[in-house]
Amino acid sequence: MESEVLLITDRGRCIRCSSCASLAPGCFLVEEEGSRVIRQPASDDERSCCQEAVLNCPAQIIAII
Repeated sequence: MESEVLLITDRGRCIRCSSCASLAPGCFLVEEEGSRVIRQPASDDERSCCQEAVLNCPAQIIAII
């Protein structure tokens, strides 16, 4: 069953480790200013990858609301 999520990042606190982009490359992009959401997850698999990105972010700057 699909459930909608909304990903947000706090770019100012991002340490640019790229773990989010490695775990969910279709949803995150790491730039000089920090990580940003480029697309919200569209499938259960993407939502799962994004949840892993949230759990593995060392700076804890990703939130699912």
